Amino acid sequence: MTTTWTLETTLDLIRTIVQIVVVAAGAVWSYYSFVRSRTFKLRLEPTVSGIVRNEKDSTYVKISSKLKNIGQCKVDVSQTGSAVKILSHIPKATDGTDVITWERLKTLPVFEKHAILEPGETVNDEVLVAVPAAVGGQVFRLELRLVSKGIEWNAVSIVDPAQSETEKGN
Repeated sequence: MTTTWTLETTLDLIRTIVQIVVVAAGAVWSYYSFVRSRTFKLRLEPTVSGIVRNEKDSTYVKISSKLKNIGQCKVDVSQTGSAVKILSHIPKATDGTDVITWERLKTLPVFEKHAILEPGETVNDEVLVAVPAAVGGQVFRLELRLVSKGIEWNAVSIVDPAQSETEKGN
């Protein structure tokens, strides 16, 4: 039995080779898109802000923490290492440029009721902290730190009571 090489046989062979190349190229592209891109990496967007309220002998700082999962996979937020810190600085008169030193007032747990974030999910956490009133008006620094699977995300905000009072008046 002899096989004759026809145009139809040649076209079938070329079609088979092209299909194999296309499937291989698709596999390589899928690998690159899935493994090498950042689409499926853990991606969080943390923010922290605060408002200061002065009463007779106390100052209250309302700390608002927000966390958004902007990635394509769920994120398990670890309570170990995750916290919001409140630091204080009392402004002093200076005669030049000085480095600001911050005094840590309190470290608080954050997002205790939100251990898992689904893709696109946003969670909020608020806490009210009473701090001793200082003469001359304190400035506060809020530091939010989140940990998941050995990765750390941070957000920082400076809260100026004078600015908070100005914003309330407008």
